[in-house]
Amino acid sequence: MSFAPASAPKSAPTSVSTHPRRRRAPLALALCTAGLLAVTTSAWADQTNGYGVGTSARVNDPYPFIWATSAYRSQGDSSGNYTQVADVAPVLSDPCPGIAGSGFTCLASLGGTSGPGYNLTASTSQAALTTSFVAGSSDLLSSSAMSRADLASGQLGVEVATGYRHGALAFAGFNETLTFQVAGASASTVSHITVGLTLAGALDAPIGLATIQSSLRFGNAFAQIDHADYGQLFGDTQSTSVDDGGWVSAAWGSTTSGLTQFTGIYALTGANAVVGITNRLIGFAGNHQASALYGNAATLQLTLPQDVTYTSASGVFLTSAVPEPATSALWALGLGGVALLARRRRVGGGARSLQWAHDRCAAPAHCP
Repeated sequence: MSFAPASAPKSAPTSVSTHPRRRRAPLALALCTAGLLAVTTSAWADQTNGYGVGTSARVNDPYPFIWATSAYRSQGDSSGNYTQVADVAPVLSDPCPGIAGSGFTCLASLGGTSGPGYNLTASTSQAALTTSFVAGSSDLLSSSAMSRADLASGQLGVEVATGYRHGALAFAGFNETLTFQVAGASASTVSHITVGLTLAGALDAPIGLATIQSSLRFGNAFAQIDHADYGQLFGDTQSTSVDDGGWVSAAWGSTTSGLTQFTGIYALTGANAVVGITNRLIGFAGNHQASALYGNAATLQLTLPQDVTYTSASGVFLTSAVPEPATSALWALGLGGVALLARRRRVGGGARSLQWAHDRCAAPAHCP
């Protein structure tokens, strides 16, 4: 049995946006960002195959066209989620041997979860790339990407930072299946639980483009967050879009790129209710100096009435509120090899649409 959004949500969707409605991206964009969007496909947990984690980190230099990639379960398998054995192998891909002798300096550093097991409850991915500006040049460009997913803390994290010309993408996601028990309930009893999602971090794009996207599916309900920071190449503006649906009621607190807070009330029916969860976080930086720093960013919380309890398919969901010390150290050290990006505050004018940035990306001079 699979879980999918209901055709008629219990509450009308809420939407807040500071940019126009997006149009379909042109073919040129698809070519420009080939491989970047493959990790964004949504997936659902189910009762028989109901938990898993996935992470990936990718850094690209288009001249020469190379990718440094670390990925663990970064794409859905044939069952539609992240937990079927032996379907998608972990990847550690160093592109530098492939351009040996070309005159380009190329140094890649890769790390993270790479074992063959598919029943993990936490994973990390890291990739860093240093290349020369042109063949034979001593001027170097450096960028990095990192991601983490942890069912025990209910957290996802991504960090990307790029210099001139490079592009970086980080993805983190998890699936979980929760079985709720309501003491003393009949088949028709409706119980309400509170679901919270907090996204905290920082976008900065002095010249290029930085984006963060958070997407939660909880049973038949959803919450979506999109933030973008457009640097000098894109008009020096910012945009924010939030959306939700399927909740009994929903409320947005802060909706800035530094802190976004969502609370939804979800209805459980009967003495036992099974709910599939999918949570995703994607960060992108490119086109020039840019960063999206959300290392311990997307946190999921549950608040239950006294008569409601649950078990999880993984057995560890939300049993720990903080990341393990090793993970914290990893994030503290992760960007040490990348030159710090210049930071500054801007008071935004009118926000441009993502479509405008995508169209500009279609021009080779601005494509990450």
